[in-house]
Amino acid sequence: GTLSLEEARSNLSRTEKMSLIHGWVPAERAREATSTILEVTSGAAFVKLEDPEPQDKPPVRLDNKGPLSSFELLTRLRGIPDYREIDPTPIMAVLFMAMFGLMFGDVGNGLVLAIIGFLLFKLKRDFLKIPAGAVRKLGGIIMACGISSIIFGILFGEAFLVEGLIHPVLFSPFHNQSAIIGAVLVFGILQIALGLILRIINMIRRGDAYKAVFTVITLLYYVVGVTLAMKYISNMSFSVFVENVALTAAAVGLLALIFLFPLIEGLIEGHVRIIDQLLKGFSEFIETFLSFLTNSISYVRLAAFAIAHGALGLSALILASTVGVPLSYLIMNFLVIVIEGLAILIQSMRLTYYEFFTKFYSGGGTPYRPFTLPLTSA
Repeated sequence: GTLSLEEARSNLSRTEKMSLIHGWVPAERAREATSTILEVTSGAAFVKLEDPEPQDKPPVRLDNKGPLSSFELLTRLRGIPDYREIDPTPIMAVLFMAMFGLMFGDVGNGLVLAIIGFLLFKLKRDFLKIPAGAVRKLGGIIMACGISSIIFGILFGEAFLVEGLIHPVLFSPFHNQSAIIGAVLVFGILQIALGLILRIINMIRRGDAYKAVFTVITLLYYVVGVTLAMKYISNMSFSVFVENVALTAAAVGLLALIFLFPLIEGLIEGHVRIIDQLLKGFSEFIETFLSFLTNSISYVRLAAFAIAHGALGLSALILASTVGVPLSYLIMNFLVIVIEGLAILIQSMRLTYYEFFTKFYSGGGTPYRPFTLPLTSA
């Protein structure tokens, strides 16, 4: 208590008859803060409210409600969003659930995960040395992922690894491998493009026009590159690049702009360092050309896990000839929930942090922590 009081005094500018206090307050609570200050000072206070200046770095309060509050745990692990960044939690939650469901589509195992998540969500105490608050959020994430698994299990016709127990609404990943690979590649392309769009929005919010323009060029290159890649895959011939000369020229031109952009930016701003800027442009060129390719292909892992899940069902059927059907499926479903479930959770986090967040998220914000003093007895 004494330490908190001394810290409070150090934050005040005081004279014999006046104290000056400066701090941050959420916009929706500004009126409440003003009335409270005037009330406790009997009106002998002057309160001035100002919006943050461009050079200011206000603290950030994440305020997601309901199930989204659990996914704040994943956002905070990557850092608090900057004041002028979009809070990625709502978007990330939807994409995270979709990725988990794509890899772990199973009605039965999804139901088990949802129950486990619900129990952890309601535990309200430390578990395995994990604080109670984190356990509750982790339970919320697992419960949401379990629900996603149930939905995708219905789409894929999977339930407790038993083939044919329910009829797939879409297709079985194990029996239609080309379909699931195509689906996850489209999903990955859309997610990467969304990351670039969010980066453009963040740059505009920060007033960084040059980086916003650079990201627009990068996004255009990605769209053109994906279009050319899809045309190439359709007939596996390099003649595609000749037949679609406009798209090929656009891709080359956009890559050239990416390479020259640091130099162009320097010319506009009046600080030209040709060697440094060309080297920076070259690194951006290589990063753009290679990272988009590898990031897009990385989403194939979603299909690999979906196919592997079906293969484990086949393994359970083979094992049943040795130990019997009930024991075989009990063992395999236990291993699927414990080992495969954990592996897929890790893969979902990897795709979220590396393939998605790196496109737009800095995580360099300061968390908003309201200042409080302990109550002291008279």
